[in-house]
Amino acid sequence: MLLTIKDLSAQLNIKPSTLYLWAAQGKIPCRKIHGLIRFDQEEIHHWLDSFTPAHGTAGSPSSPPQPHSE
Repeated sequence: MLLTIKDLSAQLNIKPSTLYLWAAQGKIPCRKIHGLIRFDQEEIHHWLDSFTPAHGTAGSPSSPPQPHSE
């Protein structure tokens, strides 16, 4: 299924202008059909899976601070 800029921006919670920029820079997989940018849902899933999870993000456990030795 092909997604529009509006569809994908809503799914990823990213501004449409950011998606236009990423598409122009080749940072996100897309297709241009008669000047319209479309995104293949499967390609986007693979693209998202290619990123490793960030450490220390919200919701992930973090180690407690270590005491300073003086």
